[in-house]
Amino acid sequence: MRFNHLVVLIFSAVIIPLLIVSCSESVDSFEETTFYLSEEIGFGEDGSIQAYSEFNESDELIEFGIFLSRHIFEEELPGEHQEITIRFPRAEEAPPYNHFGINWAPHGHLPLEVYGEPHFDFHVYFISQIERGTITGENQEAMYLEPAPVYVAPDYELLEDSGVPQMGAHWVDKTSPEFNDGEFTHTYIYGYYNAQMIFIEPMITLDFLRSVDERVDIPIKLPEAFQRSGYYPSRYYIERDMLTDEVRIIFTDIEFHEAS
Repeated sequence: MRFNHLVVLIFSAVIIPLLIVSCSESVDSFEETTFYLSEEIGFGEDGSIQAYSEFNESDELIEFGIFLSRHIFEEELPGEHQEITIRFPRAEEAPPYNHFGINWAPHGHLPLEVYGEPHFDFHVYFISQIERGTITGENQEAMYLEPAPVYVAPDYELLEDSGVPQMGAHWVDKTSPEFNDGEFTHTYIYGYYNAQMIFIEPMITLDFLRSVDERVDIPIKLPEAFQRSGYYPSRYYIERDMLTDEVRIIFTDIEFHEAS
């Protein structure tokens, strides 16, 4: 159990590695992990968004996430839809991930009766931005081609008319509150194109992010098999740092799965 960190900053041009020495309950036992921080991207007037990844001594991805500065929740945000792209820190050692695509939807998006609240879409893409550019609305067959059931998480179904250019089609958990007379506050989505999973996506309302005052843990349903070898989380959590007031979305409980 980690409870103490010694942090050493080593600066580079864009990615900032942080050496973390973590002390376990045994005084003689230490675990060394390394953080990689992306550059900070401005959002709104004074806000910023930053991504990170964390690797253990065996160079295995053990955690990754997004930091939202406190200013985002203190100011009036842009009234137009925006997307911020951030390179996944050390992506070459963290398959299947390539980059984050963080979308701000100030008026929600379709279906408005479900997802009409102002919210953020925190996409983590497996494909490059160039590959995303090949996804258009013209090829509807590829947009909605369904993967084999073994590659779909339990309770997930294709959301009707959810295909978006440069994204793909969105698959939702039909047991989520927003589909069962409940309220949409946060939900977890899988994205597919041409029957291939190409992103994972927590979708979280602005009101919920503003209201977080203690850690909220959320389990992730996983498919039985994976099309791409890589590191997949089985849980994410949302928390507020009480010192800096920044909000964090953290993917954790990660295991490596071979493609099959």
